[in-house]
Amino acid sequence: MIRSILVILLCLAASITDASLAEKFLHQAYNNGRDALEAAQTSPDDARELWKASQIRYEDALACYENGQIYYNLGNTYAQLDDIPHAILNYHRAQYFLPHNRQLQANLQYVRSKRQDHFEEPEASGVLQTLCFWHYDLTFHFRLWAAILLNASFWAAALALLWRRPTWLKATAIVLLLGTLAFGGSVLTSAYSFRHAHPAVIMVPEAQPRIGDGNSYAPAFDTPIHAGTEVTILRRRGDWLEIELPNHFTGWLPNKDLEAL
Repeated sequence: MIRSILVILLCLAASITDASLAEKFLHQAYNNGRDALEAAQTSPDDARELWKASQIRYEDALACYENGQIYYNLGNTYAQLDDIPHAILNYHRAQYFLPHNRQLQANLQYVRSKRQDHFEEPEASGVLQTLCFWHYDLTFHFRLWAAILLNASFWAAALALLWRRPTWLKATAIVLLLGTLAFGGSVLTSAYSFRHAHPAVIMVPEAQPRIGDGNSYAPAFDTPIHAGTEVTILRRRGDWLEIELPNHFTGWLPNKDLEAL
């Protein structure tokens, strides 16, 4: 009993210490960023050093605890440093915590526009995204809870139909069933994707995908891909990863060339 209490107290102390350190790092990061904005008008080199100092402090804060706003600020800092791949990476990580932040989405689109590579998705993908808008526009957690609530409501309506069968109740049960299938299928699709396919960002200035898992294989494409390109990791073989581009072309890269979200 005494040992358990001591463990709890130590954990609480560690949490308080981490929070205190994080606040200190965040304060320093904010001050460095503010000074960098002021210095940018007269001394770009000094501003860049201040942005780097701000970047380090935000990363120190994230080592204490994860937070969407910190990832967002870190993404902004990398954008100021023109480090496109790290900016994209941290904006994506911020989206996990801040899925509906419009400014975050706008900043992500801006840094994407600065990439060297621009891939057009097949037209069918755009049509599919329009038809299945709930799958692409709503967060996983929202879709999960929607599927659970719709399923529970459907079974409640189905039980009620055992006693009475008014037309409106039948129609309601059908709508609830369709909603359950739509959101349930969306959740299962996302769960499969989370397990078998992982998004990543190319971090090196230039990467040459191969048709197999080694440098001895021929290039998969005529031209290399560049920093900031977003890909999906399909599978791993040793130190090599099979990746899929937004246009659905695939190839193999060494894992040092990219970083998973």
